[in-house]
This record gives sequence, C-alpha cells and structure tokens, in this order.
Amino acid sequence: MGGAWFVALIQFAIPSGALAGGLSFNHIGWWSPFMLSAVVFLASSILAVPLMRWSATKA
Repeated sequence: MGGAWFVALIQFAIPSGALAGGLSFNHIGWWSPFMLSAVVFLASSILAVPLMRWSATKA
C-alpha cells in the first residue's frame, strides 16, 4: 500500500512542478523556473536534515 501512495505523490508532483515552472516562465521570465527549482531544492534539503535526525532518534 505504501508504494501506491509514493507513485501517486510522484504523479501529482510532476504536473504541479510543470504548472509552477510554466507560470513563472510566462509571468517573470526565462530564468524564473531555475530559481524556483533552486528554492524548492534548498527548502527540501533544509527539511530533510532535521527529519532524518528525528527519525534516527526514533529507531
């Protein structure tokens, strides 16, 4: 059951990213999707480190 949720999350993330990138490209400029992806990558790495440490203490 966990694998199905993971697939659903990926299938939701792909069009969401395409929508956000396309809207930023159309409204701001060609460089905005690159900045958007950099911000999302940075935010995910900032969230991943504390969550990884938290899950290590639970195990």
